[in-house]
Parts: sequence; structure tokens; C-alpha cells
Amino acid sequence: MPGVKIDTYGAANDDGVQIRGQPTPEHLLDSMPDITGNFRPDPATIERVEVIQGSSSSLYGSSWPGGIINLISKKPKAKPAYSLSTQFGSYNLRREVLDFTGPVNKSGTLLYRLIGAYEEGESFRDYVNNDRWTVAPRSHLHLSPRYTAYRQL
Repeated sequence: MPGVKIDTYGAANDDGVQIRGQPTPEHLLDSMPDITGNFRPDPATIERVEVIQGSSSSLYGSSWPGGIINLISKKPKAKPAYSLSTQFGSYNLRREVLDFTGPVNKSGTLLYRLIGAYEEGESFRDYVNNDRWTVAPRSHLHLSPRYTAYRQL
């Protein structure tokens, strides 16, 4: 995307993002401020990334002049779906991802989604390894046509 630059720095490969030349140390998760400070959530848990550049980002309250990043997480779905994927890459990278979603009850008022991921690998640098686990359970409860309760951990 034009005007967006991702910088990787440090031994842990932390990411910093610049939008229109300005740093964006804060970001949103599902249109709410993400207080965890984890700008590197596992990609298996993210459905899409929205980048709002310039003054339009001020609609979300406290923001930086360059813009803001909104990460949209995956939600439970009414139609059952099951996915298992494996990736291999350089430096002995291996990544496993599972993603299950569907209704819990016959009426479809309670939905679930379970996302799990494991990644391990080495680096081009000595004594630097990558071991990362992610377990992300989510549920959706339709109380009425107007009210829905959503929970993610």
C-alpha cells in the first residue's frame, strides 16, 4: 500500500509501522484500542488489515498524524468449516495452523471458532530461534436479532 512502511528491528524482529512518514505506535483491534501492545498477532487470527491514512484516522479518537491501523480478527461462522495447513520455509521453518468454526447448538444461536498455530524455525543469526504458540478460542451468542455477545481470548 502506498505510504505505508514496515520496519523490522532488534533481535526479536519487532515491527514498527510508518504511515505517510509518521510512526504509528498504537493500533486498533476490531476498531477498539489494542491495549496489549502486541503489534504482531498471529496472522492465523486476522481476517483483514485496514489502513486509514491522514486526517480521517482522527475519527477514532487519539491517533497519529500519519494514520492508523485496524486489525480485524476472524469471527465464528454459522456454516461449519475446518482447515488444517502446513508451511515449510527457509532456516527450518515449520508452521502448522488449524482453524475450526461452526454452530454449537442446532438453532445456531451459539457459534464457536478455535484457531491454533505453532511455528518453529531457526535464523540466519546464531543462537536465535523462533518458537511461537497461538491458541485463540472465540464464541458468538445471538441473544436476539438486535443483541449479540462476542467473546475472544
